[in-house]
Amino acid sequence: DCECVEAPSDFREWLLSDGVFLANDNDVVQPAPRDLDDAASDEWSSDSSDGEQVPLPPLSDEFRARLDAALARVDRSAFVKLNWSAPRDVAWIVGANGELRFAGVDQTLSALKASDFLAHDLTDRFEHCTDAAAVDCSKVPLTVVLKPFRPLKPSREFRLFVFERRLLAATQRHANECHEFLCTDRDTFAERLAAFADKRLAQPDFALASFVADVYVANNGIRLLDIAPFGEMTDAVLFTWDELAERCQRRDRGDTVDVELRVVENAHGIRPSLQHIAGLPYDLTLGVTEACENVEELVAQLQKHTHSK
Repeated sequence: DCECVEAPSDFREWLLSDGVFLANDNDVVQPAPRDLDDAASDEWSSDSSDGEQVPLPPLSDEFRARLDAALARVDRSAFVKLNWSAPRDVAWIVGANGELRFAGVDQTLSALKASDFLAHDLTDRFEHCTDAAAVDCSKVPLTVVLKPFRPLKPSREFRLFVFERRLLAATQRHANECHEFLCTDRDTFAERLAAFADKRLAQPDFALASFVADVYVANNGIRLLDIAPFGEMTDAVLFTWDELAERCQRRDRGDTVDVELRVVENAHGIRPSLQHIAGLPYDLTLGVTEACENVEELVAQLQKHTHSK
């Protein structure tokens, strides 16, 4: 029940191009810059001296038609991702409740183009790989993947770390929430996850020996949601990759390494969601270090910008 739509050769360039995708229209335009104040005008200037909107080539009608047909086959209620990642950082533009539920072509393309997660995949996906120099991201064919959307309870999602066909560790998938029953029933969940990994994921005929798997624990069984690389490019959530590497080394030495399931045990253990952080304005994310060093200046600039409107 998964739909895969092969993207045209110019899709990567379209996704990485500057500009804003306009709903109900394929054009991507470069908007004229706005000065925050006179002193900052040089920083916000554009290469285009006249500030004209420069339309970029539209996506083909044929690709849009194939994407629309795929959306129709999943009843216009789809979870969408590109080859590696879903546009989780722009969930706020998809719907009021932040669900990644897509119904139309323009809505889908808007999210794919706006996502920094996807932009990273298109330029630096293999940065942590030992053979990264031999791989050209621009040569990797792109595929839009659509799965029927299913509402899930975040408290039931877990991330499993499988190393050399054996479960190494597991963690609550979303560390921005605390659920008391996860602490109470931790051993039960750990046993179910370990049994699932041994039976379904750690088999010799499975293509990968080491990987990260996201699963959903339902009342009637466990469902595999996604698979990611075993390495720093994948969020370790409540672990660190140094901790996981140390566990791998101990297992390689022949030491007994019990599978540990980590959950958020109280409100003090809650961590901000990467999805929500990525959805903050540019000045509050990439500029957070500078902002923390001089909060008063940041507030003054924001107030000045607000009063100038």
